[in-house]
Amino acid sequence: MPICTSASNEGSGSIWDVRPAAPGFTGKLLEYSYNTLFPANTWFYTQGINLVKGNTYSIGYKYGNNSTTYTEKLKVAIGTSPTAAAMTTTIGNYPSISTLTPITETNKTFKPTVSGVYYLGFQAYSDPKQDHLYLDDIKVITIALATDETSHGENLLKIYPNPFSEFVNISEFENIEKILITDASGRFIKTVRPSKSLNLKNLSKGLYLINLQMKDGSV
Repeated sequence: MPICTSASNEGSGSIWDVRPAAPGFTGKLLEYSYNTLFPANTWFYTQGINLVKGNTYSIGYKYGNNSTTYTEKLKVAIGTSPTAAAMTTTIGNYPSISTLTPITETNKTFKPTVSGVYYLGFQAYSDPKQDHLYLDDIKVITIALATDETSHGENLLKIYPNPFSEFVNISEFENIEKILITDASGRFIKTVRPSKSLNLKNLSKGLYLINLQMKDGSV
């Protein structure tokens, strides 16, 4: 699997795997290869993605079949952990994929009601004795900022310096409930107690996000 992603097999069929190439796709892609006896019930989970409450996100992906004779089935969902049980919000469902031409989906949207780390899940649930299901080009793009983020304007807290070497300063911290540090992929790193100066010298060199959870519930 690609770095920071995972796959699970919730049944007795095959599991998602990586394929070097397929017609209509560029480079490596994900593949579900049929099982002669058992239906598919396998999930692919993306890396964790840090999403903000109230923002609208555009979700895109590309999928396809290897045959017009056989029918593949794919469900797309989103949840707060990379497990089948956590995939509670369905983004798309495709129960009759039977085309040799890959299909690109670009108009699916998601608006979280709680800020946090989310995972996209892709479930192959094809019948036994079908063919190959392909998946590639998964994208999550912010298309609209939350009202809270666009309306406060001049009142936003100032966090500096950027880049930093050891310490990060916050202009006003009295109304901050909790501070979460995540990496660029949204993976949780540590919790920091609110203060005027944050000691982050133990972090490895890289790109980090500072998530300020305020006492009034905003982020």
